Amino acid sequence: MDSKERVRRTVCHQQTDRLAKNFLPSALTMQKLKSALNVSGEEAVFAHMGADIRTMDATAWYKNPLRQWRDEEGTLWQETFWGYERKHFFAGQDWNLVTTRYALDSELELPDALERYTFPDPEAFDYSQAERYCEIYPDKAIMVGHAGAYQMAATNLRGPEQLFIDMIEEPEACQELFDRMNDFLLEHYRRILEAAKGHVDILLIHDDYGTQNSLLFSVPMWKQYFSRNLKRFADLAHSHNAFLMQHSCGAVEPLISEMIACGVDMLDPVQKVVGMEPESLQEKYGGKITFHGGIDTQHLLPNGSIQQVRDECARFIQTLFNNGGYVFSSSQHLQADIPVENILAMYDQAGKY
Repeated sequence: MDSKERVRRTVCHQQTDRLAKNFLPSALTMQKLKSALNVSGEEAVFAHMGADIRTMDATAWYKNPLRQWRDEEGTLWQETFWGYERKHFFAGQDWNLVTTRYALDSELELPDALERYTFPDPEAFDYSQAERYCEIYPDKAIMVGHAGAYQMAATNLRGPEQLFIDMIEEPEACQELFDRMNDFLLEHYRRILEAAKGHVDILLIHDDYGTQNSLLFSVPMWKQYFSRNLKRFADLAHSHNAFLMQHSCGAVEPLISEMIACGVDMLDPVQKVVGMEPESLQEKYGGKITFHGGIDTQHLLPNGSIQQVRDECARFIQTLFNNGGYVFSSSQHLQADIPVENILAMYDQAGKY
């Protein structure tokens, strides 16, 4: 059984030859692992971890020139195709990005800001790269996707505080914003899926709807703004023989049944937050949705012992992996503050299943 079949059978809740795995290192973590394993290429690290999924970065296919520059201190700044600007900075032990100029002027009322804003054009990407990427990994499960409309609007277009105000005070304009963003994303992904000629297995929608204790807004408000478009993504993915995976950090258990009703096949991650304990999730939703990730990157992996890491991996796998239904991975990207020994122990433990 190759990786593609293994992942697809997992999502369909069918028996597999072993546990399906994904591997999400940051760039600095990848450097540390290459050194620890004494290998030169990234693919050798993926192979060592037994990773079954490879992810296409379609944002890199943008064809039009975008400005980037360094300031007097050497900090890298970038313009993006959504129209916001960001800078790179080093914090703790890894690189991060921060938005420095929102694309939809938060000083303006949302209807006025929308009139002045130019949405991205699906024509501005080189979709031929999708087929070429799939040809490199014919036996792997292929995933594609990036920030969804809510995530992009809150983080980069409007700012979280102003967007929350807009969602209450300007519901019609806010719905127009989300719809037009999703219109672009749907056409963008449609072209990727067609160019890939059936070889994409997972379409990822990346939106963070929760904090560590609760949702960011009520279930009725989520349904008002997001359920209809989420169903559109599910329909698109399924029409191309792909699965839809919803990424949402936080305590999103109250939304899981709503996501299932919209056609979501996979939920990432199972974060160590209120209501997301693997035992209760398996009891409520086992066989109805496939869970992805969950090995805690906030506390366990940076600070835990090797045995604690192994024990938690065993707990997640034994709880969630039952005739498929679970893809093993970390709860977030593996940042450089995580000891290499814990990452190696994590995947060694997963290799026992």
